Amino acid sequence: MRGIALIAVVMLGCSGPSKKETTVAPPAEENYLHDTLYRKKAMSDSLTNHSNTYSRHRLAMYGYGNRGWDALPVWRPVSTPVNRDVLETIKAKRALKLTSLTAVVGNLTNELEIGEAVFWKYPIREEPALWYALADRRIAERLGIQYHSDGSPIGVVAFRDIDGGEKLGITCAFCHASQDGGRVVAGRARRTLDYGRLDTEYSEHIGVGYSKSLRQRMLSWGPGRADVTEDDDEDPVAIPDLWGLKFQSTLTQAATIQHHSVVALALRQETQYIHANGEVTRPPRPWMLALAKYLYSLTDEPDTNARIKSRGADLFITHCSSCHSNQVYGGPPVPFSKVGTDAALAIGTARGTGMYRVPSLLKVCSAAPYFHDGSAEDLDAVISTEGVHDYAASLNDEQKNDLKMFLCTL
Repeated sequence: MRGIALIAVVMLGCSGPSKKETTVAPPAEENYLHDTLYRKKAMSDSLTNHSNTYSRHRLAMYGYGNRGWDALPVWRPVSTPVNRDVLETIKAKRALKLTSLTAVVGNLTNELEIGEAVFWKYPIREEPALWYALADRRIAERLGIQYHSDGSPIGVVAFRDIDGGEKLGITCAFCHASQDGGRVVAGRARRTLDYGRLDTEYSEHIGVGYSKSLRQRMLSWGPGRADVTEDDDEDPVAIPDLWGLKFQSTLTQAATIQHHSVVALALRQETQYIHANGEVTRPPRPWMLALAKYLYSLTDEPDTNARIKSRGADLFITHCSSCHSNQVYGGPPVPFSKVGTDAALAIGTARGTGMYRVPSLLKVCSAAPYFHDGSAEDLDAVISTEGVHDYAASLNDEQKNDLKMFLCTL
């Protein structure tokens, strides 16, 4: 009965606020938009470890009003989805018919719609490798690029850059939207995307190439992984789903960011755009706040029906809930030694905190590969691997199957 009661308490918290509500008082959002000193303090408060590269760079560049990243021009791009005609137009150096994102946003009625437009349409950065991949759909699909029903690649836009050049770029959706049974799901990690191979093949295609050792490392990433760190170690991490961000106390695989409020997520998105785009422009802050709220809205609330009294639920309470403790079955970060996986990211100079975040388990049954580095290929490996995340290692085969069945209801 104790297990049943505890799981019921966890599930009661899942109703949460509706998608149109916010978990942050308006003054905090207004301060993010208009108060430099507030943003500087909020940035400092959001960083778990001030000594890693990620944190030191942001503390040195952000929140200074008339210098650093604050002094960068605000970029409101013009762009268009990509199809073969668009590619041919750019190759022929003819002018594209581009749409101002400002005009698109101006026709929208609420922040969630604005955030959704930013998610799909705002280029994070140029991606030259797309010229190679999109030249032949067979190459693109082999590398894990997916397409909308109209033939346009998901998360790819043509845009006019600040230098006036018309280029191909990626949006949030390139890594965080994926085909699922014929529909495109925002927030679902693109587990087909082989970014290491895309980069490697493109470099060879243009006659540059990597050293033998670097080439091997890049090709070893495999699908669903990308290196987003600020060092030269080529440490890929699994592209995560975005479910349940609203309830998570930290962000990024290494728990680099303390997620106190929607402002922390907006700061994370704003500085990600700045850094990824070569630190030459910054995005409009109202759009970053809207994007953060849209990402919150992607949370799928768990269905409690026929789950509370299962044997798997009791096993979850006993063996898993001390870490996976919040409304979306995530929780506070834990020391890397408690997880037992490769420690390189957790202790690295780029984003290291000595910890790994505890991910949400929403839709976990379809979220393989698992752990920060994608080192477990399926749920059986997560539940059964001794020495790595071995909290269920003492269970017999029947109990492990019960636990797995419960996880697949989340």
